[in-house]
Amino acid sequence: MVKFHINKESAFTLIELLIVLLIVSIVSLFILPSMHQTMIRQKQKHFFELYSSDIFYIQNTKLYTDKYAEIIPLNTHYNLNPSNEGIKRMFPEELRKTNAQPDISFSRKGTIKQPYTYIYTSKDTKYSIIFPFGKGRSYLVEE
Repeated sequence: MVKFHINKESAFTLIELLIVLLIVSIVSLFILPSMHQTMIRQKQKHFFELYSSDIFYIQNTKLYTDKYAEIIPLNTHYNLNPSNEGIKRMFPEELRKTNAQPDISFSRKGTIKQPYTYIYTSKDTKYSIIFPFGKGRSYLVEE
């Protein structure tokens, strides 16, 4: 018969475990809000990268084909219409458009039909997508 001998010197006490749990809780209390803000910023960054890709896609569709193509910005989303196939892209929850916006469409030569600045705001950041006159590409300004 085998006897098990428990060494009381090698175990953690309840007090030690509670102290470690308290330290972990305090550290997470400070880290979690900043992680949430980081996630919001990453969602917005991803959205604007996708938006830029969609603009480039619409421009190339119009430049190299005779298909109808435009982006229709609305309050909570925008519609991507290559050849009248509606694709709906939602804005992140924290992001809102702040000005009335015309549709984004390009001429046969690949230049924007209506030069305009599209303004979007979140809780602490303002984003402007600028389409300069006579240029084919837009650029994003974060303020």
